[in-house]
Formats: sequence, structure tokens, C-alpha cells
Amino acid sequence: MDAVPQAGAPDEVVEDLVDLLVDCPAFAGVPRRELVTLVRGSALSYAAADQAVADVTGPVVVQRGGLLVRDDAGLAVDLVAAGEYHRPTEGEALTAVQATLLLRLPADAAVHAWSNPPADLRAATAPGTPRIDLQTTPVAAMMSRDVATVGPDDTCRAAATLMTSRRISSVVVAGGSWVGIVTDRDLRALVASGRSPDDPVSSIATSPVRTTTPRTPLFDALVEMLTAGIHHLPVADGDGLVGMVTSSDVLETRLHSPLHLRKQLDRATTVEGCAAAMGAVHDAVRALRAAGTTPAQVAEVLSGLADRCTAKLIDLASAELGPPPAPYGWIAFGSLGRRELGLTGDQDTGMIVPDGLGDDDRAWFRALAERVTDGLERAGFPRCRGGVMATESAWHADVSSWRRRLSALMARPTEHHLMEAEIAFDLRTVDGDLDVLELLGPTIRGAASQGVFLGRLARQAIGHRPPLGFMGRLTVDRHGTQAGTFDLKAGALMPIVDLARLHALTRGGLEIATAERLAAAVEAGQVSADLGDVLAAGYELALGIRLDMALERHAAGLDPSNRVDPSALPPLVRSQLKETFRGVRTAQEVVQARHRLVAG
Repeated sequence: MDAVPQAGAPDEVVEDLVDLLVDCPAFAGVPRRELVTLVRGSALSYAAADQAVADVTGPVVVQRGGLLVRDDAGLAVDLVAAGEYHRPTEGEALTAVQATLLLRLPADAAVHAWSNPPADLRAATAPGTPRIDLQTTPVAAMMSRDVATVGPDDTCRAAATLMTSRRISSVVVAGGSWVGIVTDRDLRALVASGRSPDDPVSSIATSPVRTTTPRTPLFDALVEMLTAGIHHLPVADGDGLVGMVTSSDVLETRLHSPLHLRKQLDRATTVEGCAAAMGAVHDAVRALRAAGTTPAQVAEVLSGLADRCTAKLIDLASAELGPPPAPYGWIAFGSLGRRELGLTGDQDTGMIVPDGLGDDDRAWFRALAERVTDGLERAGFPRCRGGVMATESAWHADVSSWRRRLSALMARPTEHHLMEAEIAFDLRTVDGDLDVLELLGPTIRGAASQGVFLGRLARQAIGHRPPLGFMGRLTVDRHGTQAGTFDLKAGALMPIVDLARLHALTRGGLEIATAERLAAAVEAGQVSADLGDVLAAGYELALGIRLDMALERHAAGLDPSNRVDPSALPPLVRSQLKETFRGVRTAQEVVQARHRLVAG
């Protein structure tokens, strides 16, 4: 990997590289003149995708692309994305996850890196210190406690002065019942728009603001920032503000990947950029799992990344097509609709538009659907083989048509309609101004009065029997290429999802996530508390087995599969699976009796 020294680089190149360091969290607060010196002593290096980067021994900042970091045991422990700093340790192996441009810094850059972090962060990232467990570490361990505040009537100039003097990237705006937040980006936007720095800071502040608590696990803060696309999260305890946690705080726990991928998506200017960001998702998930992240949390992160990828593709398409001619809602169905996305999902999408659109407006939305669907495919989300996509007329309709469609699914529950219902009732808006649940909620609630529909849906819910034999043993296929395995999706994931959906529709509930549906079913007395716990825990267990199996097969260059060889599972996991399958069987028997279904 050839290195190009920057000692004699033109001033404009040096300035660009200094800007790279200015935006890098590791060099926050380092004077620009010192960064210029670092850049003059650095070199630029290029690595092709999947190329081992064996000659990097000093600190680096990734200018473009990304580095996968493996420890001396070969475990993927980090993903260093564009704009981020890394200092290799002994035994680490670096691989370019895509075409990568590195700024190789001089050794004394390590003295400047992280020279201004909070004390807790210094302790957490000191050499030899165990990495933080995001599930058990509270926000309080990472938050900055000395929160800078200004009043709503203070000027933007005063806020900028305070941020500069304190070397911080945000201030809280508080006064009376008014609470907001102003970031350095808000101030840059103020200058770019030509507005006066003497305008009140409340005129550019974001309000109301999301908050978290000191006791919230860091992972939950990460998910909150990831899904909301924010970088600053005030920490409140009761009615008082006690701190601030930022994306940089969470990133420097050495669990970089999810927020870094989100940042790459935010910066993408092409479909190829979106695809490149999503191309690192398997490594991101490996890092999450290595850090002890639960399967449900991984599914939530993956869903958040898919949402952001979709929103970015919509932005790119709108830049070509012009602004939307009317409000709309881009819909996610199925596992993404439930925020339970795995690594093997295809596209299940739709669109809802206002009634009465003209031909030109409808053509605009059809063009949008084509561009976004194509972009999602290029970003790693295959087209749905069943045609559940926003490009298809059945899944792209105005509000009245959607209401008639859902009503027809319930009024005429044919086998085909039941298959569509299993997808169509797990829905939410990903992007756009039309909230599909708000618009279609009354229609969905009407399912509670559709006895024939619920009976047929109940039969569907007991159709996938768990692979459990008469003596309580796991049963497997005896013949063919899949001999010795069972289908985890059909035996656990699908029946639990189907049961949870059935209970929600029977009750007229609008919960979408499986865990929320099960909790609501327990509260309503549809399922016992013990059985609800077994189903919820079993669903997450199956999610984890499927997720880890997908990672293993991906690393081996194999296609994903839902087939599980029970002999390859640890004894404890086999025991937990049996308990899950017994719970599914019990829940199905309850449904069978409640709906007076004949076994068959």
C-alpha cells in the first residue's frame, strides 16, 4: 500500500485534510495550527476493497471507506468508518471493507487524540481496560455533567461564544417551560443563510427535545440517536437536566459500527454511496454481537439503518424528480414494519397517497417507487418474490383504496387474502407525512368484529407446528438434502409472530412489534403471564440463533438458511428451544380451543 507524503502538498489539500481532523471526534478542541503540523507530517494511503492493511502501525484517520479491525483471535471487534480515528494495537489485523483512503498520521498524533474527553471516557478507553458492556453501562457513566445552557432570549452570538470557550458542540436552551438544543451545525446554517448572529437563539433551536435518563443503558441511547438521526441527547432526572450524552461519547466505547453506518448514509450523495454503507452491515452486526448486544436490539438497529437507507434513497430520488406533489407515506411491512429486521430480509414495502391525485402526480409517485425499489435492491435488499413492493399497484394506493383493500381482506378471507393479511397488518410509515397507522387504524380495529376472518387467521396461526416429538424431543427431517435439520423460521419465528398478531387483531389493538403484542395480550388476559414470558423469550432466542447462523454462513460465503442442525447447538440452547416449542404448542392449543378449530 503506497503512501503519499503530505509534507509538500498544496495548501488547499492540507486545508481539506485539516478539516477532516477538525470533524473527527478524536481531535475535538485541538488548535487548528497543531492539526496543520500533524497533516504536514502525514501521508495518504489507498487500500482496495478486502485488502489486508498490514503496514499501518501508527494512528490513522479514515478519509474514505472503512477498516474492519480484528483482534489477535480473529474476532471482528471494530469498524472504523470515514472521518474516524484509530490507533492499532499489537496483534490487531486491519482489512479495508471497501476502497479506502487513509490519512496516516505521525506518531505524536496519539498525544493529541482524545486529549479533551471527559474523565469517565479516558478511563473507559485506556489501554488494557475491558471494553464497555453497553447493556449494563448506564448513560451516567458517559455523559458530560457540566451542561452549558443559555436562555431563549440570548443571542446566537452568545451561544456560539459559549460553545467556543467551552470547546463543546451544543448548548441547551432553557427558560421557564421552554427547552431546546442548539448545535454547531445550527450555527453554521445560520451563517450560511445570511441571518444575523444577534437573532435570539430560540429562533434556531430544536424544540421540544428528546431526552434520556442517567440510568438508561448506553445501548438504548445509541438506538435513540441512530433512529432519530441526532447526535446530542440531553439527560434528565425528574424535572432537572443533569447531563448530556453525544454520539461521540457512545462511539468511543469502541462499538462504532451502527452510528458510523448511519453517518455514512447521511453523507451519501449517490445510490452507490448508500449501497457502500449498507455493504458493511454484517461487520457492524458482528461487532454488536461481540459486545453482547441482544438479538432484539440488533434487529432494532438493523431496522433503523434500513429506515435511514430508504429515507436517503427517497431524498436522492426527489432531488432528480423534484419535490413531492402531495403528502405521502412510504410503508414498511412484515419484519421491518415490526422493527424486527434480520440479515436475510427482502423488500416488503408500499405507499399511501392522498385521494384525488391527478395523472401527473400519480406518475411522480410511481417514478419515486421505481427509483427507491431499485436503490434498495442495490443496497442489499432483494426484491420481494411475492411482489410486496411499492412499485406494485396492489401495494401502492390512495387512502380510500387502502381502506377498501384491508376491509376486503377481512370480509373475504380466502387463502390468498390471509397470506396478504399476515403482511399487511404489520405496517408503519418509514418516510413521508402520512401516518399509515393513524389513517388505517380504525379499519384495522374493525378486525375485532370479523369473526370469520379471525377464525381463518387463527387456523393460519396454528398451521406451523413446532418441531417437537411426542416424547418432547426435537424432530428433524429424516430424508433428503435437509436430513438432520429443522426449519427454525417455520417452527418458532412464524408461529409466535402469527399468534401475537392474532391476539392484537382480536383485541382491536394497534401494537406492531411482536414483544409489544405479547405484552398487551398478557395484560388483556388473552395469554397467561408465564406463557407470555416463554413466547417472548423464545422469540428472541430464535432471532439470535438465526442471526448468528446468518453471520457464520456469510463469513463462509454461503447463502442464508433457516435450517438448524440441533446437534450443532449447545445443550443449554437445545433445552431452551424445547421450552420455546412447548410454549408455542400450548399457545396454539389455547387458540385452537378458543376458536373451536378442529385439529387437522
